[in-house]
Amino acid sequence: MTPLPRLRPLEPIPFEHEGQQYIAFRDPAGIAQPVELPQAVAMLLSLFDGERDIAAVITKWHQLTGEHLPIDFVTRFVDELTGHLVLDGEPYRAALAQAMADYRA
Repeated sequence: MTPLPRLRPLEPIPFEHEGQQYIAFRDPAGIAQPVELPQAVAMLLSLFDGERDIAAVITKWHQLTGEHLPIDFVTRFVDELTGHLVLDGEPYRAALAQAMADYRA
């Protein structure tokens, strides 16, 4: 099955570093560590709505920006964000279950 990447509910915090615009994504639940991304890359996260597969994300990005994203870049990006618990997926669900178990103990 083709993954449908879904961004978890995170708090975006814009900031500037060395003249560049970034967005830090903070997890209000405290399960994931904050992730900082350049603003242009962070905009790509808005397309991870759980309704589009990677090919559809690439198509929509091209429609919005005129830029083509290689599928291997987007696939690696999704894998990395999943591993950092930014996207909903098995790693996040396992971390959430562990946090709940730790809380109950």
